[in-house]
Amino acid sequence: MDDPSAFPPAIRPFALAHTAGLRRLREAGEDTAVDWVMLTPGGGLEQDAPRTGRRRLGDERVPEGAPGLSYADLAVAVLDEIETPTRHRTRVSVFVPRGVRRA
Repeated sequence: MDDPSAFPPAIRPFALAHTAGLRRLREAGEDTAVDWVMLTPGGGLEQDAPRTGRRRLGDERVPEGAPGLSYADLAVAVLDEIETPTRHRTRVSVFVPRGVRRA
């Protein structure tokens, strides 16, 4: 986040706020009834890109070289985790695997 060539300075305050929120969730640990998950897209979130339907959840970090993710694919990932949770009390990356072509 500290490298302006890799992370746009305009979104740094937003990212810092999310980092602080994640820290608070983790500090609460298992002592809370709240079951949470934070979905984190990688760089290159594309507003006008079409939905691929091929998005994946990963570890905390987006795999290196993963192509940009459309807002539509991110929205489906969020809804899927709400309707059928697969991850609990963690942060996961949302990405489109390498080699997936846009429609």
